[in-house]
Amino acid sequence: MRTEHSDGGFTLIETLIALVILAISAGILMQSIALASAQIRSSALKEAAESLAVAVLCERAANNDNSVPSDGIDAESGLFWRVVQVGQARTLGAAKLTGVTLFTVEIRARKNSDLIFDLSSITMKASSQ
Repeated sequence: MRTEHSDGGFTLIETLIALVILAISAGILMQSIALASAQIRSSALKEAAESLAVAVLCERAANNDNSVPSDGIDAESGLFWRVVQVGQARTLGAAKLTGVTLFTVEIRARKNSDLIFDLSSITMKASSQ
């Protein structure tokens, strides 16, 4: 009795090499997905920080006084914000600018953590001499 041997299949070595290539490809794909996910989270955090900074500056401008607190934690995002204010008087031609105020809103994840986003705005009140 003679058995015939078929040469049409894959050897064990060829199959193992294919599995190794597949595993390496899957690992690279997983790294790419993890990196993209981290970038999406970072982008969403920066977008939330920007929206919060704009809201704080708008609230300060709408009240036009110092009744707005200088720092706080946003209830929705949980981000810490702080308003830094520097005021100076200047002259420009015939107008004396009084109450030139630079507001900078700093957004952080926590009170003493790294800065995520900052936004500055200048308000001026002009009076003629």
